[in-house]
Amino acid sequence: MAIINFNKNKLNFWLGLGGASFFFLSTKAFPWGITERLLPFLKTSFQSPSRLTVIAYPLLLVSLSISLSSIAKRKNLRNIILKWGITGLAVIASISALFDFQAYLHSNTLAYLDNNVVVLYSWVYKVPKSRTIIREDMMSRNQGKLFQDLANSEPDYLPITKKIDSGQIVNIYGQKVVKNTDNFVRKVNKDGSLSLIWKQKKAGKKLLPIVMYKQSTLFLNRKKDRYKFESVAIPVVQARKGMNIATLKFNSPIWFIILLWISIISWIALIIYKGWMFCSKKRKFLQ
Repeated sequence: MAIINFNKNKLNFWLGLGGASFFFLSTKAFPWGITERLLPFLKTSFQSPSRLTVIAYPLLLVSLSISLSSIAKRKNLRNIILKWGITGLAVIASISALFDFQAYLHSNTLAYLDNNVVVLYSWVYKVPKSRTIIREDMMSRNQGKLFQDLANSEPDYLPITKKIDSGQIVNIYGQKVVKNTDNFVRKVNKDGSLSLIWKQKKAGKKLLPIVMYKQSTLFLNRKKDRYKFESVAIPVVQARKGMNIATLKFNSPIWFIILLWISIISWIALIIYKGWMFCSKKRKFLQ
């Protein structure tokens, strides 16, 4: 419909084309294997092409709505059959999707009630011997107990300093971050930074159970510290004898702040414009 009525409604055509393009990119039909070989950085920066459906579906639904509304305006037999045919297909597709979703919920519920199942889609580093403890933690009023009993060691978008196998990354993160927490006291500061406090018997190197990104800054005993990384961006610092405080802060990139303000200003301008349009129409009606 969008192609046939291109001359009558170009906006609908571009909406449909954009939705179809993003939908094609989100499927296995697109040659992602070849693309990743040509652009290796996509393997770590763009993990799931199926997430592009978040853009594709709204565009396709808007295009479909415009097409259906244009059909509804024409009262001939052909358009009436076309309208009800498309509506019927949409209803059948919706019912089919509902049954699929119910089957998915049913299988997940059975997994949740199974005493031998811990998690379905993750790497677990620490887990209690009795699996029922996890269910009890999820229902507990103590919201932190689950994180004490269960430790996930599959971090998304973990910063690495050299190319290593994903299994190695999980093991390194598990041993040097998840397991290496007993001797540290954590404190979340008012500015959003994280402080690690520990006591050291003698001066020397100390591996901190944190990860650092390009925009991260680390202060050791209130001074900006020089540190070294291993294969994963876990810092090793030169600590002094006695009490030490390491503070990790993430600095938002300037482009993110600019885009955030553009978004806020755009929304304010849109609300003012729509309000002005509404008031203008009301005044004309009263006159």
